[in-house]
Amino acid sequence: MNWKPARSALPEIATFIEHRDDGRYALMLVVPPRSESLLGTGLPTETLFVIDVSGSMSGGSIEQARHALLRALDRLRPGDRFNILKFNDESEPFATTFRTASIEELKSAKAWVADLEATGGTAIYPALVRAMELIGRGAAGFASRVIFLTDGAVANEQEVLRAIAGRLGDTRLHTIGIGTAPNAYLMRKMASHGRGLCEFVATLSHAENRIDAFFDRLERPVWTDLELKWEGVTVEGVSPQRLPDLHRDEPLVVSAKLNGDSGGKLTIGGWSLDGWTERAVTLDRAGIDNHGIALTWARARVESLMDSLLEGADERSVRENVVELALAFRLVTRYTSLVAVEQRAGQLTDGNERVLPRTGTIGPLKKRLAVLFALAGLLGLLGLRRGA
Repeated sequence: MNWKPARSALPEIATFIEHRDDGRYALMLVVPPRSESLLGTGLPTETLFVIDVSGSMSGGSIEQARHALLRALDRLRPGDRFNILKFNDESEPFATTFRTASIEELKSAKAWVADLEATGGTAIYPALVRAMELIGRGAAGFASRVIFLTDGAVANEQEVLRAIAGRLGDTRLHTIGIGTAPNAYLMRKMASHGRGLCEFVATLSHAENRIDAFFDRLERPVWTDLELKWEGVTVEGVSPQRLPDLHRDEPLVVSAKLNGDSGGKLTIGGWSLDGWTERAVTLDRAGIDNHGIALTWARARVESLMDSLLEGADERSVRENVVELALAFRLVTRYTSLVAVEQRAGQLTDGNERVLPRTGTIGPLKKRLAVLFALAGLLGLLGLRRGA
């Protein structure tokens, strides 16, 4: 579905409410401001590009990664800062400190990227730790971000995600999955935990367009460090728990369960070039009861509960909460599944009609008949031998 919102010079909030017996469920769509407005021009960025040069990236994947990174460097603007970290079994930065995006520095960086070759194993976790060390040396006044280019061919996915949850801090992590069969689950989860965006580059011919589209979405965060303030209503299960930045042309979706039949006000605030900016919306403004909002909230809530295991949450408690939600909303999860039940009438050998119990079959009856026929045959055989 394609749609085009009517946008103003400030972010706008659309609210959708669904009423159920167990409460109200809300979905908020935060639409960024017009690109030409002052608020939409964005903040200068400090970007660390992390590129996978392990053996799993050999062949077309390393070509795609090099091409994607070169295209990404072209998208930097004067006033931005950058650095590059390559990794396989080990990691090595392009420079010891971040460089300004000048013509000379970018030319040097592109020559360094052009010489990258794929070899060795894939050690994402140490590369993430090294990336966090480099980002920690960055300057104030910039939107700090890591752009990770990899096929995600690793076996320690949970360790990688735990590292992001525990070390990333305020830095945003964006991912670009490289190759025809990247680890899409890991790529999306890394971006989600890093409050970032995710893109995939499958072929070299599409690399330029995909990277341009990705940076069009990513370009210049227009609202950062977002905070929610609820008034006149108590809420539970707000998703996402840590709000990503609001990017130009990239709406943000927030869901929550509201306790109470009516009322409430939501204020969303964040930093922009104008300083701290806030927008408020009355939660009763959406008079039409919408369907599917509660289910959207439940799915997001289950995903949030499962992600909490990465931060050391008690698995028994998580399981109980997930099962309760899954049963209430009929969801398939790690702990629950759906069973197809059929109830039908069948004709048995005695001519009488029977109704099979749910999930029941005629199999047990056939087994009993088979045993009876076998016994009858055995008795007949013994009788023949005696007669002989």
